[in-house]
Amino acid sequence: MTLFTAKDDDHSPEQGLKSIRWPLRLTWAGIWAEVLVQAFWPLIALVLSVLAVLMLGLHDSVPMSVVTGAVVAVTLAAVGALVYALRHLRIPRRIEALTRLDASLPGRPIQALMDVQAIGTGDDASAAVWQAHQRRMAARAAAAQAVPADLRIARRDPFALRYVALLAFVTALVFGSVLRIGSVAGLTAGGGALASGPVWEGWAEPPRYTGKPTLYLSDLAEGPLNLPAGTLITLRMYGEVGALSVSETVSGQPRPEGDTPAIVQDFKVSQSGQITIDGPNGRAWDVTMLPDAKPQVEIAGPPEVTALGEMQLPFVARDDYGVEAGEARIDLDLAAVDRRYGLAIDPDPRAEVIVPLSLPIAGDRRDFEENLIDDFSKHPWANLPVTVTLSVLDASEQQATTPPTQMTLPGRRFFDPLAAAVIEQRRDLLWAKGNADTVAQVLRAVSYRPEDVFRSDTAALRLRRLI
Repeated sequence: MTLFTAKDDDHSPEQGLKSIRWPLRLTWAGIWAEVLVQAFWPLIALVLSVLAVLMLGLHDSVPMSVVTGAVVAVTLAAVGALVYALRHLRIPRRIEALTRLDASLPGRPIQALMDVQAIGTGDDASAAVWQAHQRRMAARAAAAQAVPADLRIARRDPFALRYVALLAFVTALVFGSVLRIGSVAGLTAGGGALASGPVWEGWAEPPRYTGKPTLYLSDLAEGPLNLPAGTLITLRMYGEVGALSVSETVSGQPRPEGDTPAIVQDFKVSQSGQITIDGPNGRAWDVTMLPDAKPQVEIAGPPEVTALGEMQLPFVARDDYGVEAGEARIDLDLAAVDRRYGLAIDPDPRAEVIVPLSLPIAGDRRDFEENLIDDFSKHPWANLPVTVTLSVLDASEQQATTPPTQMTLPGRRFFDPLAAAVIEQRRDLLWAKGNADTVAQVLRAVSYRPEDVFRSDTAALRLRRLI
């Protein structure tokens, strides 16, 4: 049997294909999509690239000669893309969709439905078997689903130019403006920008750490305008030089007298004030500067200490735009130390301990509670009074610091009197090297008669070896 055989009066292939009408149409539409994408992808990539350049306003910042050369290059590329499309464009036929849909089903039921009985047409038993076979194939074909289109064109675009164009277009949508495309008319002699008089564009770009979007000033009506401190204002004038002028009091910088009006002006908001564009289609805004508040940090409670000496100190930090970094500084509180025995002499100089604070990785850093977790049991200041100071920093480098908090630096607990005594000698030795002779003398005295002090000979031998 073949896919197409001679028709007879008892069987119509179209009747068996009614149940797969929509899957067949969708599969056919998918083939059309494949053909169009494979033929027109260079032209689509070129259009997206040109739109990205125009929306970002790159044509306004280069000489006219460069723009002219770019226009010629784009025109030639467009002609080449059209030739490529015409060479690869073909009209998919219905039989292609039918074959693809049939290949997705087990047993090729669609092909069986389109066949006709070749022999035994005059035998009733043979005809009954043929009709039963047709019904089974029709039931199997009814379960057909549309075959998804294969839109992959990696072999035709090995350098992924389509993705480069798409990335540029998405970037232009985020950081550019569709209204900038209209400025192309001003590049030609007698263009729209000069015919309608001087025009201007402006942007207000808040600092990135604020998370606030860039504002396109040309779309904003006159009136109050709230901007974070440090917002960058950029104004660009087109047309006759001097037809538009800008005056502002938000930067705090005096304007030099007798200066020629600049085509592009930019300044940062450092105080509340006014921005005014004088001239045709001019505009004015009363700007209120939103100051960047200093961060805050405080210790939320006493430290929790495990038996092995690990400390967990809770703290709370907050900032209007989020905390960027933090640290804890631990210093010896010499005035609170009990200066007896091995601590009677002056301690050796030792730098303060600086530990970075834990900050949320994916959460909100504007207001959070965390814990400073660390193990200081091996530090020379373990079990001695110290002062702890927490500090945090925001994105604008403003710093907040807690008052010094007095506490005992956690250390490991020793419940064996002998072990506690040995650790005390270790503390004295780390306190000052001048205690070395005294510590050695004490340890030799303790180990003189080990049977009266040590519970095992092994511990006594280890101590004797150390001294």
